[in-house]
Amino acid sequence: MNNNYFIKNIIQMIISLFVIIFLSSILISTIDLLTKIVVAIFLTFIINQFLMNLFFVLNKNNIAVLFKKINLILFFVYWFGFLFYWNYININKHEYMSVLFSIPFLFMGVFMVYKEFKRKWKGVYIWRNY
Repeated sequence: MNNNYFIKNIIQMIISLFVIIFLSSILISTIDLLTKIVVAIFLTFIINQFLMNLFFVLNKNNIAVLFKKINLILFFVYWFGFLFYWNYININKHEYMSVLFSIPFLFMGVFMVYKEFKRKWKGVYIWRNY
């Protein structure tokens, strides 16, 4: 592993640690349930990012790639969760133009999932290599 890559991962770990402390303080101090849910999703993403960088620094690349894949799954859960929540609220308010506005983002999410988890000829899912 070259020195620049090592330093980059160390810097990302330090930034992630500060964000973990900040988001944890928000999660502990807030009373609103919706805020706790949103902050918890970001907190799991940042903790996962910290662990991924830690294993890259420790030269455990297989475990780091596993955490990178978990990050992708968390991103897609957040992407589609937000869009479905957005559509649910707008359908209940009968604001159908906002629902039409979100359709391209749903297609973009489906396209990202398709590009990330391509199918092999034999029907077995494979992950993109990093």
